[in-house]
Amino acid sequence: MRASMILALLVAAGFTHPSLQPPPESTALHVRERRERVMKELGGLRTALASQGDPVGVVQEYRQDGHFLWLTGVDEPGAWIVLLPKGKYSRHVLYLRPRDPEAERWTGPREPISPP
Repeated sequence: MRASMILALLVAAGFTHPSLQPPPESTALHVRERRERVMKELGGLRTALASQGDPVGVVQEYRQDGHFLWLTGVDEPGAWIVLLPKGKYSRHVLYLRPRDPEAERWTGPREPISPP
């Protein structure tokens, strides 16, 4: 498992991802193409990647890991993506933390993952 994560990070490092925020032209199609390129490089290797971002600043603003953001287009703490290149029904699965209404009462509602 550890070797597969290292391999996935090395493969993802070979692609250009200059900024931590997706460019405006980065659509779902672009993100899907990136995932497909990474899965092609992985061959049949199943891989799980964590978002691994860190809260920064005085108000603990979350800053997403650039590799995860580039691969998924999702800016969400505690997220995981599982890549299944040879999956029969699904080739990737994105796991997100459940919403916490009590925390959102104090910090504000969680940002939507996709546009309404």
